[in-house]
Amino acid sequence: MVRTTRVDAINEMLTLIGVNTIASLDDPLRQDVIAAEQTLDESLKMLAVQNSFYNTFEDVTLDTDVNGFIYISDDIYNVELKGDGVTKALIKGNRVYNHTDKTFVWDGPQEFEVQYYLDFADLPEVVMRYIIHAAARKLYLKLFGPSQHLQYLVGEEKMHYDIWQRWEADQADLNMLNTYDSFRIWGSPRREGRNSRR
Repeated sequence: MVRTTRVDAINEMLTLIGVNTIASLDDPLRQDVIAAEQTLDESLKMLAVQNSFYNTFEDVTLDTDVNGFIYISDDIYNVELKGDGVTKALIKGNRVYNHTDKTFVWDGPQEFEVQYYLDFADLPEVVMRYIIHAAARKLYLKLFGPSQHLQYLVGEEKMHYDIWQRWEADQADLNMLNTYDSFRIWGSPRREGRNSRR
């Protein structure tokens, strides 16, 4: 199967909203094409914050510099510190902040679970299908506003979202006990309090 390229994605978005396609993205003069590229990029960023299987990498070691700072690259969206389960880390600017100890200084390299922003070309094909339809719906709303055709685009987006989620569950081998939501429920102080009263 031939991989979907960025120009393929833009052309499919344009087709979905009912306008002419393009031969290349080298010199996009049409406003609808410019809007399509912007909408695709916006949708990619929104997609990244869902912390999905495809853009989450475990056991990533991030090194400190001579000052003990951990600098991150622009393609990292989120980090979660592995290890003691107590220390919380978050990104501030382009460095990792120790939220528990209120400092940017770390005692040597640390292991994290990392979520990355991925370029369109780096997405799994099933995720590409979803993002194309999600971006097409947003693009149509920008250019034409609400209409009956928008309902069709919403339905297509929902269908591709469901396909992606089924793929995600298969790839991640999730079950009811190892999902993030289950962990939050079983590990919550409220749950702990209820258990202690039994």
